[in-house]
Amino acid sequence: MTLTTNQQGKQLSQEALQTALLQLLESTPFDEITITQLTERAGVSRMTYYRHYASLEELFYEIIHHFFQEILNQGGTYIVQGKLDLFWSKLFHFLYQHQHFLQTILSGEQRNYVLRYLNDIFDTAQTLNTDRYRIRGIIGLTYNVMIEWIQQDYDLPPDDLADLLSNLIQGDAIPQNSPLLDLYK
Repeated sequence: MTLTTNQQGKQLSQEALQTALLQLLESTPFDEITITQLTERAGVSRMTYYRHYASLEELFYEIIHHFFQEILNQGGTYIVQGKLDLFWSKLFHFLYQHQHFLQTILSGEQRNYVLRYLNDIFDTAQTLNTDRYRIRGIIGLTYNVMIEWIQQDYDLPPDDLADLLSNLIQGDAIPQNSPLLDLYK
């Protein structure tokens, strides 16, 4: 599919803003980044920024959405097939390959936005109570393992962490009516 000139312009502006935010996060705490800093770094006007995003949080969510969508695109079919050990392996190898990005999004205040995003994307309001708690537990476990891995400077190989999560989360950990599975229908 060919993009129109307007669509290309929109995509370029959004990519410039995303790149600028990630660059700023390397040296500036999230809550200290201003729209002016962001737009100057991106080379776009404030009007362009507000045309695309209502807040820095919305822009950050879009960045992490693309990142986690890529993870699910590469390994999500293993979840549907019930091959969680392969999913965990794919996940931690992907994270290891993207260490710099992972450190950027999981350092400082923005780390809380990542956890909120993961909880929101796997909103489990429609599932059974026990399944809802199970999914939240898996999210929390995975999130905390990622944080610890970063803080320990990736001291374990990805497959060791994949084995750890496979052993901690056994059986039918992802209920068949999980919103996670809806991503692949």
